This record gives sequence, C-alpha cells and structure tokens, in this order.
Amino acid sequence: MPALNILSRIQEYDLHFTPTEKVIAQFFLENKQAGNFTAKEMSRKLHVSEAALSRFAQKMGYHGYREFLYLYLAEFEKSTRPEVSHVKEQAFPDNFAKTALPPSDEVFSVYGNILSQTAASVDTKQLKRIGNLLCKAGQVFVYGLGSSGLAAMEFELRMLKLGIDIKAITDYHQMVLNETRLKKSSLVIGITLSAQTTEIRDALLFATSKKAKTLCITAGHEKDWFAQIDEVLSVSTIKGLEYGNMVSPMLPLLLNLDLIYAFCLSTKKKRDGAEKNEEEHVLWERLKHYHGK
Repeated sequence: MPALNILSRIQEYDLHFTPTEKVIAQFFLENKQAGNFTAKEMSRKLHVSEAALSRFAQKMGYHGYREFLYLYLAEFEKSTRPEVSHVKEQAFPDNFAKTALPPSDEVFSVYGNILSQTAASVDTKQLKRIGNLLCKAGQVFVYGLGSSGLAAMEFELRMLKLGIDIKAITDYHQMVLNETRLKKSSLVIGITLSAQTTEIRDALLFATSKKAKTLCITAGHEKDWFAQIDEVLSVSTIKGLEYGNMVSPMLPLLLNLDLIYAFCLSTKKKRDGAEKNEEEHVLWERLKHYHGK
C-alpha cells in the first residue's frame, strides 16, 4: 500500500465514502485528543456499527480497522510529541503565544498533500493507454467548464506542440454544436472535478453513442455512467478544493494532464522516429526564442 499519512489518505478517499463513513472520517480528521478508539468504543461514540468501521478502513486499502487504528495512533503520538527546542525559554516574551500557521504554509501543505497523493496513486498502465488513445485519435476534443475549462485550454496548447489535432471547448452550446463533428476516430475528453457537471456527462455520453473514444478526468466518486466511458482517470484532491478557497482547483487537474502529456510524448517518440522528433525540436526552439510584442 502506498506510503501516505493517515489524514491525507482519509482526505483522498472522502468523495468515495458513504454518509456513515463520512461521519467516521470527520471524527478522525478533527480529533485532537488522545482517547479510547477501539471499535467497540467508537461504535458507541459515533453511533455506527463495528462493521462500518471495518468497511471505512478497508475502503482506504487497510486490512481492517485494527490496522488503521494502529497506524493512526502511531501518527497521533508522533504529531503530539513535544519538540525539543534549542532556544532558551527566557528568549520569548512573557506574553508569547503560539500563532496560527501563515497562509503560505497552508498553501504549501495543500500542494504537498496533493503531490504525495498523486504520486502514490499513479496508474502507469492506464496512462500508457491514454497516451495511445491520444496519439491514435483523428481529432481530440477537450470539454471543460469554469476552472476545468481553463485546464482544458492549457492542455490544448501543450498537445498542439506534439502535433496532436486537438480543440478545447469550454462552452456547452459549442459542445452541442460540436456533436456533428464526432467520428469513430475522435477522442472526447471531459474534465469535471466533481463528476457532477451534467453538461460534461451528457457530452461524454453522446460521444459514446457516436462510437467515439471517451476519457473522463475527475475526482468524483464512482457514477453509474462511468461504465459507459472508455477511460476514467481519477485525480487526487482534498475536501473543498473545488471551491478554490485556498488553492486553485486546477492544481490536481494540471498535475494529471502533465502526466498524460509525458506519456503521450514518450509514445510519440517511439512511434514517429528521429525525423519527426527533430521537427518538433525545431518547433520548440522557435517558440523558445520568440518574443511577442
């Protein structure tokens, strides 16, 4: 099982939890005090069954609640253990008090959590399949609204440099009009962090009905319609990120789009040979030395 700290893992799986499991998750995320966390006591305290505690732990990849609790207590003890200070006590004023973390530290913490979660959950086989889909597609259309639309436009620019025939569409009316262009050789990518954007869902399902290949990039928990999509790439996120209060919701999307780009680049280098790669190198050099006015 990937080495993620307990609280990060709970946050990663938040969207996958049932309402009962969310109650359990909330307790452990908010708890600051030592206590009796045995299955029997937690069942009584949270008004959940011991079986629910076991399912909660197993959903995150642990063998059971006992393993989860063992690791949780080890982390809890480490986090509450007082640090040894090499600064003399009298160096602080009498009214010294511990202050909250500055906003910069909070931002870095969120970045670190998302990076570690993504690194731990990378599916290289799936990324290779997605890279092959992109390289083989006749045309690629990337759908996204709001922040997901901005990520779609960034991805379009990246993939154009590889010679991919790609178009980002960030307006639902245009998505509907674009349906007339879909073919069996097309690849439609839908980006929706929550998996609750009905416009993206409908556009992907219509593409499926036209026999086009489909890819959904999302952090949402499993939906019934996912079964009709060729590839569903799950991205790691944290609770509330879609609101963009501290960190842009584009972060996990761009991180995973970079992974797709890297695998697509590797696939093209192997497939196209030295001559085509040299053409792309020349393009990169032109862009590097270009200075727009």
